[in-house]
Amino acid sequence: MLNFHPEESPSALAAGRAISIIVPFYKNAELAGPLIKSLLACREELSELNCTVTLINDSPGDAALATALEEGIRSFPADLPCEIRTNDDNWGFLRSANWACRKAVARGADVLLLNSDTLLYPGAVREMQRVANLDPMIGFISPRSNNATICTFPQQNRYADLSPAQFNEIFQQVSSYLPEFHYVPTCVGFCLYINHFILSEVGFFDEVYGKGYSEENDLIMRANRFGYRAVLANRAFVYHIGEVSFRESEFPKSVHERRNFALLTKRYPEYREHISDYFKGTHWEAERLLAGLIPDADGRIDVAFDCSHVSKHHNGTFNVLAKVIQEAALSWGDRFNIHVIANEGVAEFHELTSIPGVLLDSANTNRVFGIAYRVGQPFDYHAFLRLSRLAPVNVYAMLDTIAWDCLYLNRDQLDELWRATASYADGLLYISDFSRDQFRSRFPVRPGMPEMASYLSLAPEEYLENAPAKPVLKHRSGSYLLLVGNSFAHKYVEPTVKAIARRLPRVKLVALGLEAAGTECLTAYGSGKLSSAEVAGLYAGSQAVLFPSTYEGFGMPVLEALAHRKVLFARDTVLNRALHARLGMTKNIILYDSTESLVRMLASGNIPAWTDDLPQAGHSHDWAAHARDTKHLLEQALQGFSYGGTLMPRLGYAALLAKAGEGQFQRQLIEDDSSAQRILFHQCGLDSSLASADVIPALHELKSAVDGLRERTLSATAAESEIASLRAAIKDREDRIETIKNSVSWNVTAPLRSACDVWLNVFGRSGR
Repeated sequence: MLNFHPEESPSALAAGRAISIIVPFYKNAELAGPLIKSLLACREELSELNCTVTLINDSPGDAALATALEEGIRSFPADLPCEIRTNDDNWGFLRSANWACRKAVARGADVLLLNSDTLLYPGAVREMQRVANLDPMIGFISPRSNNATICTFPQQNRYADLSPAQFNEIFQQVSSYLPEFHYVPTCVGFCLYINHFILSEVGFFDEVYGKGYSEENDLIMRANRFGYRAVLANRAFVYHIGEVSFRESEFPKSVHERRNFALLTKRYPEYREHISDYFKGTHWEAERLLAGLIPDADGRIDVAFDCSHVSKHHNGTFNVLAKVIQEAALSWGDRFNIHVIANEGVAEFHELTSIPGVLLDSANTNRVFGIAYRVGQPFDYHAFLRLSRLAPVNVYAMLDTIAWDCLYLNRDQLDELWRATASYADGLLYISDFSRDQFRSRFPVRPGMPEMASYLSLAPEEYLENAPAKPVLKHRSGSYLLLVGNSFAHKYVEPTVKAIARRLPRVKLVALGLEAAGTECLTAYGSGKLSSAEVAGLYAGSQAVLFPSTYEGFGMPVLEALAHRKVLFARDTVLNRALHARLGMTKNIILYDSTESLVRMLASGNIPAWTDDLPQAGHSHDWAAHARDTKHLLEQALQGFSYGGTLMPRLGYAALLAKAGEGQFQRQLIEDDSSAQRILFHQCGLDSSLASADVIPALHELKSAVDGLRERTLSATAAESEIASLRAAIKDREDRIETIKNSVSWNVTAPLRSACDVWLNVFGRSGR
């Protein structure tokens, strides 16, 4: 028992406790020099911490190792005591370590057990001791490393070949994002700090584990039964060469591992479960993602534009996305590398692959980026999960709240999903003040969240880039009114068409987004069916443009109409009034308050002519300005990134979301149609009382496979039957021909047929 004065806390006494550094060596003399050199590089720190060093020679017949240890010990200063212990014969790692641990307990010291293939870095021992005393239930501490399973950070294999100094530099760049420590199921024996009370109360390594492997896990699990925990000191770094301990052993590593792991899991069955959970959990995933924050050699961070939701058709959102990526590639190169997450066919369709400087990654990439940016709100939990798994920093452009406000569009728990986005994202961009105000009035945004309202380009001339020299579709120029929208109800295309047709049946209309058959005065094109060039041609050939939408986040048709020098009739909304003001109150935008008032204006026949009251070129806010705003927001999100404040809570929520999604699917399988379940079980030859969330998906998968096989079998059988039928028909026809040839009539008419053949040969088959 420790004796201390009442005014001294146990943690204060522990912080001043001596440390015994223990390093067992078995052959591999070449390891002694680098390790001893690393200890000497930390000699001031180790001396201040009242450390002693014990080097154990467990291969007494190895002259090279003995020489290396003797030469090394001569360099130790007097204030850093170092001794060599040479065993009489090969004791093995556990017996050697236990001998030294007993000495440490006798002197009241903590233990730092080091493998011989490690390199100690300054500050590591001090940090491990500090962490050891942050919680009285911390019994074991390991530092972070380059090659030590659960301790490895960064995790990615691409850093494995770096030199110790290079890896430490990378570690220092990203370890500051981590908490100072976190709890783990176990530590790793390559470098293990053991609190004094563990050895004195719980005991030492169990030598039943022989030459080693899993012995530290056994001790940690044994202590954990009393509540003591293992942690990782996330500011401490120790380099580990690895795979050296059993290099000279008569038994391969796998033999030791299998035997000892079986023993460990038999004693402590909870070990396997908790290790598995950790490697599937949020800490491990968060640390994987942090590698995205490591800049490249030029100091740039990778930004991934999530285009996995983009399809092979045209709409406003996809067009905006392409413009933003194009501008980003032009102006973000000093800070970011631009990646696009999309299927190759989709990227080619939208000409994203032709943008210089853009790197394409497949939609199922496992790569980690620094920032994942989605132009468009998430509409299902898969989109939220995808961004969460791409990068530690997630930023969304919340274009509008239409899908939440229109209840027929509000699916897949959109309310909960957007609340989570407002809470767990690292940044939110809005494409107008109106869209910002609408989103914020519906969803509480996390305090401190970087936000920005940045309009899309307000320069009409920038919307002419895809315009063809002449219309692509055949419509007589100036003969029709162009009505712009899509199939969603809030675009108000169909009601507007009907209202105009009733009052003005002879007015020719071309309607974009109307899923209906055309008439003599109406030409309809479904949503996304036309290319950008074809749409531009329709603008160019129209007399005027009608934009009846009741609800928009920005309203690109306003700029597209002005770009083509067409007068625009638009509904009088908060957004359209704002655009009108920002564009200089042009006379070419006519706002109407109702469909009836629009029809009255059109019925008057006085559609105003275009007025040149807009700047001829250039605008203070163009695509380049929007890209600058977006870049600034991404930089703010990067600067404000917090491992514990946003990343861990987001990953925790994402894990629950994924689990809930799977559970909902399984519950639906069980609850939606009980009769269908009975049929399913009957088809699989099982008792329906066996229905459970675990069994149902497997049975559906099995049934699908069987159905597919049955369908292919039936198809093959049908094909064989059809072939047999054809063969029978051919045989029947051949028999009938043979019967005719043998008939009397055939033989009687033979001379006539011969005369006909002669006539045809002489006069030709054309009848000349």
